[in-house]
Amino acid sequence: MKIKVYFITYRNNTELSKTIKSFEDSGITKYEYEIFIINNSIDFPVEINTILNYRVILNETRPCFSTGHLSRNWNECLIDGFKDVNNPNCDIVILSQNDNYFLPNCIETIIEGHKKYSFIQNGHGDSFHSYAVDSIKKVGLWDERFCNIGFQEADYFLRQRLFNPNCSIKDIRHGRIFNGIDKDIVNYSKLTGWDREDINHHESAKYHKLSGKIFRMKYDGFNPRDWDGNFPGIHNQQAILYPYFEDKFAFNNLNYLEY
Repeated sequence: MKIKVYFITYRNNTELSKTIKSFEDSGITKYEYEIFIINNSIDFPVEINTILNYRVILNETRPCFSTGHLSRNWNECLIDGFKDVNNPNCDIVILSQNDNYFLPNCIETIIEGHKKYSFIQNGHGDSFHSYAVDSIKKVGLWDERFCNIGFQEADYFLRQRLFNPNCSIKDIRHGRIFNGIDKDIVNYSKLTGWDREDINHHESAKYHKLSGKIFRMKYDGFNPRDWDGNFPGIHNQQAILYPYFEDKFAFNNLNYLEY
């Protein structure tokens, strides 16, 4: 069992340090693992005193004055993690924002969950999500038209629910529940950036209207929180952004343009 873990961070060393420290007790060291911190700022993260081995990747081509582009980050991690959808480089890719609190021995919960589900979400929005490669084949990658830190998770979770019956979503904050696992992976009482009045979250919120408009255009006005209503009659149409990863023969469930 090989597991790759990616933490996305932007100018929040205090929360990042707490998150990594909580992950010490996850049980990850029982397995072959790699941990990466994707740093989206020119400010280098502080050294974290942890027993875990990790590597910091400086995402230096992203403008430091930008306020977040999580859909792009998640795609970067998934491509780097699996490498090849037909011959994946690992069994599980775990993605996390920098302000989670991981529950003790949560790796066992994740591995047990993946025996049934190829995609697992836990916590607030896309603060934590975990993948087996089969979920990528069924749903594809994240839509990078969502250009801040809002609505990209509404789009991706909806696509998981519509096109991947083996997904588990427990996004209580936004009322999106589908096959939610019984045992949690992260602590739901942990304050989010919005709750903490994080300045970078508020800066990103300036562009929520744009991402919200993209969502409504994509789903013909569908309310992203209306998970108990009638779902839009959509096809899983995606633009091909990474043809070297998005193999049309592997992604035969997606309505891609031919190439």
